[in-house]
Amino acid sequence: MTPNAGCFDFVLPTKVRFGPGQRTEVASEIRQRGFERVGLVTTEEIVELGLHEELTEKLRNDKKKVELFTGVTSNPHLSDIKEGYKVLQEFGADCLVGLGGGSAIDVTKGVSLCLANQESDLVYLDRQSENVKPALPFFALPTTSGTGSEVDYWAVISSPENNQKLSIGMPQMAPLTAIVDPELTLTLPPELTFFTGIDAFSHALEAFFSSESNELSDMLSLKAMELVFESLETAVHHGDNLSARGDMALASTLGGAAMQHVGLGLIHAMSHQVSGFYDTNHGLANALLLTNVLGFNEEATPERTELLEKQLDTSLVEEIDQLLEIRDLSDYQVTLDPEDLPEMVKRAINNVNAETNPRTASREDVRELFGASFEVEES
Repeated sequence: MTPNAGCFDFVLPTKVRFGPGQRTEVASEIRQRGFERVGLVTTEEIVELGLHEELTEKLRNDKKKVELFTGVTSNPHLSDIKEGYKVLQEFGADCLVGLGGGSAIDVTKGVSLCLANQESDLVYLDRQSENVKPALPFFALPTTSGTGSEVDYWAVISSPENNQKLSIGMPQMAPLTAIVDPELTLTLPPELTFFTGIDAFSHALEAFFSSESNELSDMLSLKAMELVFESLETAVHHGDNLSARGDMALASTLGGAAMQHVGLGLIHAMSHQVSGFYDTNHGLANALLLTNVLGFNEEATPERTELLEKQLDTSLVEEIDQLLEIRDLSDYQVTLDPEDLPEMVKRAINNVNAETNPRTASREDVRELFGASFEVEES
């Protein structure tokens, strides 16, 4: 029985087109909907790989105007959104396409909302969310399998001025259509395949253990975890295996749909602080926190753990250990400054993801979890 069995709301506002080759349908969707000026939000790396070329060629053959904004950074900043807003407002975009990982899609969400409301300050719009117009229509094309951002209305954006990683979300920010084509992930390097895969897994795991979980979110979470257990290692070591890539792409999408409705937990509440202060890869931070947070929550989740292991027919701890052994995590050292810890702990406790963690954590609990999961400089 789930914690909130019985009554729940579940709305997935984004249309999903899933499968190999589906990326070719973006141009036809744009044509059918009558859009004329397309803003393509992506990264310099995606452009260097040429992953944008097929789409831009099709759009231009359809006589559509296309403007590229490639100013998306890893752990994207509020300044990325302001710059994207400026470029695409001047261009006069009537729709956007976010091509890339979670960073590119999250920036697309922010820019599209800003364009619709003629306001470059996303934080201001978040504070005024009840009076905000829906985002400019946009399409999400993920090139990684991890964030699930293509099917949720949340954007995680950094504010480097104060080392904050902000979670900004409202239904008005939902993508119009998600085009999930695993062929777009075939060029993803092994390291990023692993870290994005761990992110997808942690979404599903935390959604399953969320204090707000329900029968429908459980179905999505369980399937996502099953797919990761079955296919992450193959995707990492044999990146050209389209079946494994497809499994990981589906796991990411399912986990994203689940977490949007039931929230996450301390893994994400804490990892956002590590990325905010040290610009650490999000999947790496999650990987380093995963087993310690799971152990902390254990006393509050015996029935859920038993159900999960029965459904997956495996030992959860053993399976997670095998996942984390796909890459040698000892090669990735993340060191925290003890002077930063009080603020990091405070922000983690107050993070929206902590609200649905199955066990309430004190500041001392979180401080101990940071110390157990990362290196801490000597005072």
